[in-house]
Amino acid sequence: MESRPARGYLDLLVAFGLLAAAAAATALSLDGIARFVLLIPTVVFLPGYAVVALVYPTRGSPPEESTIGPTGTGLRTAFSRGDHGIGGVERVVLAVLWTVIVVPAVALAVHFSPFPIAARPIQVGVFGATAVLLVCAAVSRARQSPDDRFAPGVPSPSDLFGESSSGFRTGSPTLGTPSKASRPWSGILVAVSLLVLASSVGYALVAPPADEGFTELYVQSGNVTDETTALYPSTLTRGRSQPLDFAVVNREGSTVEYGYAVELQRVERSGAAGANASVADDGSAGTKGANDSVEVVAETEVDRGSFELAAGETRNLTAQITPQATGDDLRIVVLVYRGDPPQDPSLDTAYRSLRLPVEVAAGGDGANGSAARRTPRVPRGDG
Repeated sequence: MESRPARGYLDLLVAFGLLAAAAAATALSLDGIARFVLLIPTVVFLPGYAVVALVYPTRGSPPEESTIGPTGTGLRTAFSRGDHGIGGVERVVLAVLWTVIVVPAVALAVHFSPFPIAARPIQVGVFGATAVLLVCAAVSRARQSPDDRFAPGVPSPSDLFGESSSGFRTGSPTLGTPSKASRPWSGILVAVSLLVLASSVGYALVAPPADEGFTELYVQSGNVTDETTALYPSTLTRGRSQPLDFAVVNREGSTVEYGYAVELQRVERSGAAGANASVADDGSAGTKGANDSVEVVAETEVDRGSFELAAGETRNLTAQITPQATGDDLRIVVLVYRGDPPQDPSLDTAYRSLRLPVEVAAGGDGANGSAARRTPRVPRGDG
């Protein structure tokens, strides 16, 4: 026969195991169903169970039948416990209730700490608080005698569905209509309802919104001072190579294979504004007319490549632009793809893109004069 001391800490060991698995899932940045399965017990049940195990280290006594006292002054209900212990159903209900208290309390503590209000600091706080409570619960349980110490077990069918588990004695003149197995069923329904409620609250902590991820694409402007006349090389010289530095930041939440292509395009603008061009607010080539359109009449690919980025990493890239034509109707286009770029890349097929209007002069004098006339903002990739 299995001894009670051997079973006296089984539930706490299982709780520690689940807590360690949840911490590992957080450290490894797991996502999907694995993240949900490993983390959801931590945010809806384990913190409260640790509190209950600490407060109630002893096993519960069998429920007493409801009777009218000798003086007719009251009832002794099945919920009364003479040894400060509670049964399994009550432990589940109280565990969920205490979790609803502990997790928001940890979030409040994070709010007043130097750490930001985000999923990771709150998760770490919940893990730490739960671990401390489980250790204290084990110490509290060890101080009890083996016979009184709570030992987890699987309830028998009679405990859940039998008439002997009724909350009150049937046929009581005070309570009227008999109720069979009312207390276990009520406790189970309450526990399930609380678990559903806590799960809906904890889901936001366990599974961040799917639309949270994105890829950032921007031009690197270097050291910007009061004397800076252009935040990217907006004026080029025909036949002279000019570097264009840009960066790709993976904020998708997982590793992504990227591909990119850089093109120098000649465009033709039509509409109310004609050839009077401006730089749009998003850093793209635009016109002053609301109904203006831009048509690509010639393009030259100057660079392409591919790379892999882990979540949160940044890749700095440099494309050498050597224009062979002159004019003020040119632009540099940076196209980023998830995966390899196609043979004929375009703005319509790119995942992220930059459009940078440029002027190409035939000599250095024209270049210097044009650079002083325009100071574009640093463009960001299209979202």
